[in-house]
Amino acid sequence: MIRLIMFLLVPGLLFIAIACGDGDGDGDPTPTSTVAPAETPTPPAAGETSGADGFRQFIPTLQDALDDGDASFLRVRALTDAVVCTANDLAPGGLGGPACEFEGQEFDGFTVTFWRSEGAIIPVENAFSELGTMLATAMPAESDDFGDGTVQVYALNVGDSFNAIITAIIERPVDFGGEGPLRVSYGTAWTFTDGSWMVTSTLTAFVLGEELLVPADDVGNRYPDWERYEG
Repeated sequence: MIRLIMFLLVPGLLFIAIACGDGDGDGDPTPTSTVAPAETPTPPAAGETSGADGFRQFIPTLQDALDDGDASFLRVRALTDAVVCTANDLAPGGLGGPACEFEGQEFDGFTVTFWRSEGAIIPVENAFSELGTMLATAMPAESDDFGDGTVQVYALNVGDSFNAIITAIIERPVDFGGEGPLRVSYGTAWTFTDGSWMVTSTLTAFVLGEELLVPADDVGNRYPDWERYEG
């Protein structure tokens, strides 16, 4: 699957933006880093349990990783699919499939999506750069109507699916319009398998990030069991 590829420089990071919006002009620039997190992954801890109660009990573990600045936490818990790129994947017009560079390319694929835009299946080592950016450029001393700028779990969706919505106020990336700090959000989808909570996909909202923090309209459709997480 070929997209318009743009290289974006953010201090300390190299991004690739896959331009695949929904035509309404307000989608995310969809930054995807080509640089994997440098941290040494820590295997999931034993003793986690399934279901709604088990998910809620797991969230403090996620928050502890965010407090520690551990960008590898999601990487080690990522559920991936083996991808072997075909000629069809390179054809224009497909949305949401593997982001292939050449026929026969192989990688462990992970699904990334972008709020009010599209997504793709990309190499897992590149999949969590947005979380890394949040951790590296968060501005805890800043605040707005949603609280301070700390990287924090703000809301959960607990029902037929299990999601944790992370938010922060970050330094505005140099390629983004506007001025001043930027409120961003980052949705994570989870499933319980083999005794651990594992992440199955992410949703980046570096544009219109505030929308994920209010359970209305499109957010309510995506997260019908949205609830504020108070920690």
